[in-house]
Amino acid sequence: QTCALPICTEQASVDAVLRTVDPGAQRLPRTTSAPTSAVPASLTIATNWPGGLFYARVATLQTQDLDAARADLGRGLTTNTTGVILDLRGAGGTDFTALDSLASLFVPDGEDLYDLRVADTNVVMRIQSKRPAPMPALPPVILVTDQKTRGTSEALAAVLAGRRGFMVIGTPTAGDAAHRERIRLSDTEDVLVATSWVVPASGRPFRGLGVLPDLVVATPGTPMAGAVSTSAVPDDVVAPHSSRPPREQEQQAALLRKLIGGDVPLQRAADILLGLWALHPPAASS
Repeated sequence: QTCALPICTEQASVDAVLRTVDPGAQRLPRTTSAPTSAVPASLTIATNWPGGLFYARVATLQTQDLDAARADLGRGLTTNTTGVILDLRGAGGTDFTALDSLASLFVPDGEDLYDLRVADTNVVMRIQSKRPAPMPALPPVILVTDQKTRGTSEALAAVLAGRRGFMVIGTPTAGDAAHRERIRLSDTEDVLVATSWVVPASGRPFRGLGVLPDLVVATPGTPMAGAVSTSAVPDDVVAPHSSRPPREQEQQAALLRKLIGGDVPLQRAADILLGLWALHPPAASS
């Protein structure tokens, strides 16, 4: 397809400016909506695992099912679990309302979550945790990431990374820290472009770098190579290992391996959480 030289020149100039300002910017016809995820739920899996573990896989962060996602994660954080695995591999999202709400489940009310900044210098807006209820004692949480962790899911990892009780394992995330808005470009076209950048309260910028894991564990093949089971685990097999006889502990371990399905990062996450529990079990269980 060809175009008149002045028009082509103008389009090329606009594209050059957009690439400079925001390599992830998108030009959109004015008749269309901004790109949205077709994934129907934020959490594709949220289930108990043997040994008192809770596993949740995030697909995207969106407000459509925010109440359900908060309820599922809240259950995982408050049911005396050994630990929580939050799988963010391949996860995305553009909904900052959902990001703020889910991040507030993990951070005490009133604490800073992140800043939105222009050119990483001037603070545009400071976002704080807003919890509707007192903060419970949380179990350890491991976030699993890869190079396809992006958007608001990546921002969630950045907000929680480095906080006490949180650990990131996997590979660095995409490194796209943009907060984008739709702006009119012409009578026929809009542009979805970064107007500010997310800088977590920890002060660790991830723009262009990604969220760096505390423990690098690559996922063989595709970002979700492990055939993680979606089957629910009966309540009578989710108690911590050491509260059961040795034979039952072996059965739990076998079931956990089956559920993980050979996924190396998830196996490492489970081993770490079970090891932490064995070293520092709750006082009531000693």
